[in-house]
Amino acid sequence: MGIRIIYGICIIFLPDGSKETREFIVAVLIMGATSIFMLWMWFGTYYEIGEEILRIVAGPIRSKVEISQIKSIKRTRNPLSSPALSMDRFEITYGKWGFVLISPENEENFCKILVEKNPRIHLNLNRRK
Repeated sequence: MGIRIIYGICIIFLPDGSKETREFIVAVLIMGATSIFMLWMWFGTYYEIGEEILRIVAGPIRSKVEISQIKSIKRTRNPLSSPALSMDRFEITYGKWGFVLISPENEENFCKILVEKNPRIHLNLNRRK
């Protein structure tokens, strides 16, 4: 939805048949930058499980979660903006108030590795309908 709004704004800058190229160049630059950013987010989203840290990368956005601080992992379809490329997501709660929504490719293996590193993690992987 956000991309449609940005493209709609770009159309406003497009010339209406006049020879003005400045507006056209601005619109193309805005659409190009937006497209590059979205591709970076799409192809640059991944999760790495280290010895003590779960590293979450979504394009330019990077965060770290200490595995020892993870309290629970549960399935969700929460639509909040997050570093998850699917609506079938995991909500990982950690620390006192922290949570992050992610969507790893190999869900079973992802959870298995995290629980091996922190057996106190409460899993709720029931599929919601």
